[in-house]
Amino acid sequence: MVCLNSFGSMTSATSTSGLFMKHPGRVGDSPVSGSGFYVDSKVGGASATGLGEDVMKGCVSYEIVRLMKEGMHPQLACEKAVKDFDTELRQRRGKAGDMSLIAMNNKGHIAHITTIAGEKIEQTLAEHLRASAEYAGQALASIGLYNTGYFAALIHDIGKAKREYSEYLEKTYLDEKAIRG
Repeated sequence: MVCLNSFGSMTSATSTSGLFMKHPGRVGDSPVSGSGFYVDSKVGGASATGLGEDVMKGCVSYEIVRLMKEGMHPQLACEKAVKDFDTELRQRRGKAGDMSLIAMNNKGHIAHITTIAGEKIEQTLAEHLRASAEYAGQALASIGLYNTGYFAALIHDIGKAKREYSEYLEKTYLDEKAIRG
């Protein structure tokens, strides 16, 4: 999550998938500033989830905030950071792990990007919800909670389906894109 309070202070946080996937001694990206999360109240913040071993190699949360500091809208910063890093990993190893990131600048403009749908980096809301639901369902299937994971992920962003939300995203994205050229 990335939060902005009424005083202009920001914070960012993320969590890990939990103990059932943890190897003894493994430290994932979640607790590592710059990888699992990063925030600068003067600029904005980002939070990541996905294959921690890959997320840590690029410090993608930091890179998104750095790009916002250069003047990029959060969505453009997410797209550039994730696409560039995904390309780098594929060139280096022939593959890249799944990752999803959210970001918000200090004006409250937000963004989201994922590589979980395979090669496609940008998603419609319906694609995102279906992919997230299947991913969460599969992650919990081994402990008999496929349906719980599936339905929790299916509704996690349901508020984004409101017309007002879509108009807000489109307006802030287009306004910033027009300003930046």
